Amino acid sequence: MTQINIPPNFLDVAITLSRSADYAFGCRVDGDIIEFGTFRGDTARIIAHNVRNWHETLTRKGRLNPTTAKKLYLFDSFKGLPESNAKQDLDNLLVRSGAWAAGTCHGLTAEQLTALVLQTGLPREDFIIYDGWFNATVPTLPAAARFGFIHVDCDLYQSTLDALTPLFARGQVTKGAIVLFDDWNFSAADDAVGERAAWIELVEKFSITFEVMGYYGAYGYRVLVKNYAGMP
Repeated sequence: MTQINIPPNFLDVAITLSRSADYAFGCRVDGDIIEFGTFRGDTARIIAHNVRNWHETLTRKGRLNPTTAKKLYLFDSFKGLPESNAKQDLDNLLVRSGAWAAGTCHGLTAEQLTALVLQTGLPREDFIIYDGWFNATVPTLPAAARFGFIHVDCDLYQSTLDALTPLFARGQVTKGAIVLFDDWNFSAADDAVGERAAWIELVEKFSITFEVMGYYGAYGYRVLVKNYAGMP
């Protein structure tokens, strides 16, 4: 497997993403990999690198096939954050300070993200980029799509709901799926705002049972989905 340079302050996040890929591939979790919010492409690059390495390993062992291979789906508005309207976002300390105002967190273009992922050696046919707001793009996913590794870097409550609600409503989250929330602890780890508030609401709405995998880095949190209403 090839190596990739990781900034020291990003090391724990990179290790967690790599181990999550190892879990999804090694433990035979059904479904592809999806990321919501690509920003500068750092996490997409790490995930793509691991997908490519796993595909190469499976190929050497003669075990790469449509069942074991995984595509990488990358979603971003490529316009920065949307305007905040929900109370669960307006009360967020970062929204109130202007750090997460509309248009902030504007990173790479779709073309730049494509080029960055290609640099990892992952073939173009192995990843798909969706350009637009989550409430418009996520519902366009093929009904047959399934996901076993979900990286949520949505920042906002409403964006997190827009990303995850269609997946759970359509039964597209697989049994044992690992879900990582990149911005879990922002706004002083307040359960009433951001990704925390969205997950609490989703758990209640879809009767999600999950196993806590714990924190990673300064801000992240991860869970394993065990069951939910509508799971195939």
